[in-house]
Amino acid sequence: MNRFILLAIGCVLFAGPSVFLESGQASKDEANPKTSQNGVDFEVISSKMSGNNWEVTLSAFTEEGNKRVRFTKSRALTEDGKTYENQFLKMKGLNLPLGQRIQIKLDLGPLPASVNKLATVELQDFFAKGKATVFKNVRVDR
Repeated sequence: MNRFILLAIGCVLFAGPSVFLESGQASKDEANPKTSQNGVDFEVISSKMSGNNWEVTLSAFTEEGNKRVRFTKSRALTEDGKTYENQFLKMKGLNLPLGQRIQIKLDLGPLPASVNKLATVELQDFFAKGKATVFKNVRVDR
């Protein structure tokens, strides 16, 4: 297994099969929510609290060339409408290797102890030209 570290992002390269939805569709009621955006398939591998900070680990995979990811903002919404935003994610642009799955670890900031599941998680990708990568029904492990 090859390991790479990119500033605040831990990336682990590994190969494996993928089953994802059509572009722009988010999965619902799954243990690991999945979605596709801008030719990249994403899956939530882990969503947990680390102290006061919410850490999310995603896997990203593309079969198209020249794809980049750079999440700059996040917004999480609970089922009762509470919103938690992080306007300044510290992530450099990441070139995705063709046909290789990578893991991206994100620190999305604090969440109250009462939040155990989020109805929607939106990650704004600088390279997706204003379109958010959206995950539905994301658990927050404590």
